Amino acid sequence: MRNDTGAVAFRCYTSEDANWSLNAAMINRHAALTRALRLKPGQTPTLVDIAAASHFKQDAFESAMLDLDWGRSRVPLCLSFQGVFIHREVDG
Repeated sequence: MRNDTGAVAFRCYTSEDANWSLNAAMINRHAALTRALRLKPGQTPTLVDIAAASHFKQDAFESAMLDLDWGRSRVPLCLSFQGVFIHREVDG
């Protein structure tokens, strides 16, 4: 995707091409809610199912995704080259 100046603003790929990261990523909301991931035989949770079951611990979601080998599910991801968040100094 390109921004107003024509520069590339996002890089999109799948979890098959990525290692896990704590960097902010944009994930399609509809897909996260409805797309069943084929992670292990007999297990087809959505990303939201996994996140809801792991809210109690800081790294539980990341650990669960690594344990389930999330790359095989080819979760679509996009990262912004300019960041997802805006940082503003509030003390001067």
